[in-house]
Amino acid sequence: MNKEPLTLIEIIHGDLKPKNVLVYQRDDGIIHAKLTDFGGSVISEDSDLPVLLTQYSHPWAAPERYLNQGYLSRDDAKKSDTFSFGMIWLWLVCSVDEDLLEQWRDSGQLIEQALLCVRKLHVDECQQNTLQRFLSSSLANHVDSRMDMTNLTGYLGIVSPVVDQIDKI
Repeated sequence: MNKEPLTLIEIIHGDLKPKNVLVYQRDDGIIHAKLTDFGGSVISEDSDLPVLLTQYSHPWAAPERYLNQGYLSRDDAKKSDTFSFGMIWLWLVCSVDEDLLEQWRDSGQLIEQALLCVRKLHVDECQQNTLQRFLSSSLANHVDSRMDMTNLTGYLGIVSPVVDQIDKI
């Protein structure tokens, strides 16, 4: 899986969701994911000015997206993409219905339920622990408790094989 995060090119997507991710397998067997629909994205420049993100989708958007009328600091906007990325992974790895994801998020049970789902996966202990840390970090309810995408991508090398194993189950 290609691990080149948006943060390397300083783009804040603003509307990460499964419908905006194209996943395909190349002839050599390597699985790639490409993002689409950059209509609401912004380029993150070094500035103290807030970012206006105009698009988001339920249940994938971070809680702060509903509260700030679209305006976020650049750091918080990047972390909102991290939350959406974690939601996509939870949906993919645990096969959780969108309505149930939204219910968990709105009830404050998202991380608790995510960790329960991960415990049910047929993966080794190291992968399970890594996936739990990944989801706990990306799905934190408060933006200040959430890692940014640059820090989270360190988990991708370990989390990616989990998806490969799930496909074989």
